[in-house]
Amino acid sequence: MLSVSPVLAAPVVIVVPDDYASIQEAINHSGSGDTVFVKSGTYTENVVIDKDNLMLIGESKETTIIDANGTGIVVYVEANNSEISNFTLQNSGSSLVDSGIYLNNSCNVFLSDNKLQWNHLGIYVSSSSNCV
Repeated sequence: MLSVSPVLAAPVVIVVPDDYASIQEAINHSGSGDTVFVKSGTYTENVVIDKDNLMLIGESKETTIIDANGTGIVVYVEANNSEISNFTLQNSGSSLVDSGIYLNNSCNVFLSDNKLQWNHLGIYVSSSSNCV
């Protein structure tokens, strides 16, 4: 009798800008359990984390900057069991929910050693639980 078992991909570390030029591109190509490690630099973009079990880690909060350039939310999270650490998150837009970090319908999101500056709101939480 032949038995077939699914092969699960092991978590990988994706490095920005070595593997992908932008943080969002790295997230788009990541899988569950992966780590997106971002080297020092300024990344002008709006980031959306919509995958569970993803770690987004900057090299240093003083030198790894995500800048929304005055438009929208810097980092929007709609995912569970994720982490965002070691970033400066700055320059959100100025509308009602524009923020450095927006947690929406998320559970168990860990935020650590982030610096938020020049945002309309720092951290905005909606319909989320167990986020620290």
